[in-house]
Amino acid sequence: MEADSYTLHISTKPPFLEFVSELVNPNVSIIDVIEEDIVNKPVGTGPFVLKSFTPGSKLERCADYWEGASNLDSVILAFNHNYKIS
Repeated sequence: MEADSYTLHISTKPPFLEFVSELVNPNVSIIDVIEEDIVNKPVGTGPFVLKSFTPGSKLERCADYWEGASNLDSVILAFNHNYKIS
């Protein structure tokens, strides 16, 4: 894996044809490996910036996003867990 400005080059051995489709999986992300506390201070790529990491976390528009700023000012992360305990 090599980074060149805003371009990330990834090579696999052996060939992995499904790799591109794996990148859109919600469980896949590109993270800043230099950050020491990635759990509480996540740094990634995308059109939004995480301001706090709590239930109902608010993501604010990243004005410097490489494809241009989002049309949305912010989004809120909400998780709906329907657990049945018996």
